[in-house]
Amino acid sequence: MRRALSLTLFAFGLTCSYAAQDAIRPTGTWAVIEYDQNGERAPADIVKQMKVVIQAERIIIQPRIVAQYKPTFNGSKKAEVVFSIEVDKSDEAGYKLDPAKGRIDLVWRGARGETKTTLGIYELDADVLKICFALPDKNRPKKISDNPKAGVVRMVLLRAAK
Repeated sequence: MRRALSLTLFAFGLTCSYAAQDAIRPTGTWAVIEYDQNGERAPADIVKQMKVVIQAERIIIQPRIVAQYKPTFNGSKKAEVVFSIEVDKSDEAGYKLDPAKGRIDLVWRGARGETKTTLGIYELDADVLKICFALPDKNRPKKISDNPKAGVVRMVLLRAAK
């Protein structure tokens, strides 16, 4: 009887540690609910096609989103943003989490083997994951806004049903 009790407690301990790990490491497949870049929302038809897969060491965003900035000549400094997708391509990066500070850093590998780190923050609340990354040459965001904001890429994700 003593052996059965210890096996039960051991199995319960494993289950608790896996559950705790899932709470801080958002692995799985996620549907994209909102996506915006540099203050501009991507069109709904593009967002519906997106998904994010987070594995133990990698994050994959499919399909690849391309944002083209076209200057406007109406006296405003704001550029027109046109979003498109590259269906057969995805963006893939390694990532590092700091759950205590709510930080996530993406590590991208360039065409010549160089690495580049993108600084971000995240919030995980049950099945909703919010991620906000700084655009190149920008500082890590301090908080995740509920609306598009210049200088960042913001994604709101919903965990896909298993």
